[in-house]
Amino acid sequence: NAAIGRCFVLGKAVEDVKKHWQIVLDTQDAAAHQLVPGNCLTAAVTAANSLLERVGIPSLKGAWLHGIGYGWQEVPRCVDDSMCRPLREGMTIVVAPRLSFEGKDYCCMNVYKITQCGAVPMSIIPRELRELY
Repeated sequence: NAAIGRCFVLGKAVEDVKKHWQIVLDTQDAAAHQLVPGNCLTAAVTAANSLLERVGIPSLKGAWLHGIGYGWQEVPRCVDDSMCRPLREGMTIVVAPRLSFEGKDYCCMNVYKITQCGAVPMSIIPRELRELY
């Protein structure tokens, strides 16, 4: 199993769209930075929601942070008690913060591998906002 999500706009992106996409990327980075062996998903949820609180955005809801392997949304998941299980080297975790601004949804989804040095993205696809013409 794999997961990837990016943002595309038709034509030139307006400044609000660029700003909102950057918030999604910053949220993903805040969560991913906490994905180290021994930490739990709780640390990643706290880091992401703290960033959102600083910019005045409600906390993330739903299964935006979970394991992935043979199946989709494997444990640990940020929506049940498994979020308290310590992460181990070699685990794969989906980080997919989804935010809505003015009726527009933004989601950046990546799979990260947990290594001794922290989370490493498993995709080489760039995360920058893509303008389609």
